[in-house]
Amino acid sequence: MAQQELCQEELVEQLAQRWLQQRAWQRLRDQLPLLRLLALGEPVSWDQLAEELGEPVERVRARLGTWEELVVDEHGHILGAGLSLVPTPYRFVLGDRLLFTWCAFDTLLFPCWLKQPARVEAACPESGTPIRLEVTPAGLARLEPTAAVISLRLPAAVEHCSNVRAAFCDYSRFFASPQAAASWQARTPEGIVLPLAAGWHLARRLASLTLAAETLEPAEAEEGRP
Repeated sequence: MAQQELCQEELVEQLAQRWLQQRAWQRLRDQLPLLRLLALGEPVSWDQLAEELGEPVERVRARLGTWEELVVDEHGHILGAGLSLVPTPYRFVLGDRLLFTWCAFDTLLFPCWLKQPARVEAACPESGTPIRLEVTPAGLARLEPTAAVISLRLPAAVEHCSNVRAAFCDYSRFFASPQAAASWQARTPEGIVLPLAAGWHLARRLASLTLAAETLEPAEAEEGRP
């Protein structure tokens, strides 16, 4: 058991470092403020986001306009960017606000990024079994069923990806058990399946690394890489 835990810790660290090395620094600096605004439960205007970023609105719109996955309403207000006001299979409750996420891993990562606990509900895509968990910045407070696992697929180059939702989010799901995930893994040889505890540790590690780098300029971030 100790050897298995060590292997999982090593895998988590390898994945976190690989993720950190691949991601776009500017995308992160834009996404975190946007997530914090979406977490309030209302559509986000470009003026709000520009004020939060401290930049002219035209510059912000031009930059985020390359994000193919961004969801906007008929007024151009942002409804989804990982955290979503539009329903998805992943219910994500912050306080009294019902939100949604684009994938299973988001439900583990966002409480660490937002520093808020969340209640999560989803269903196993193979068996239909309900999956419920409570995620906090300190760990998993509740998990049903306890054998539930999470699937992941890391894109080859996040910084060159114009649609993170299609490249990553669509591959991250909850399954009721390792057995339930077996057919997905057989269809997705580049994917991995982790216990939920290991998935949360990966989310926490990634959040720690990215929050530390959030205010760095790209050159500084490069210098700080291991």
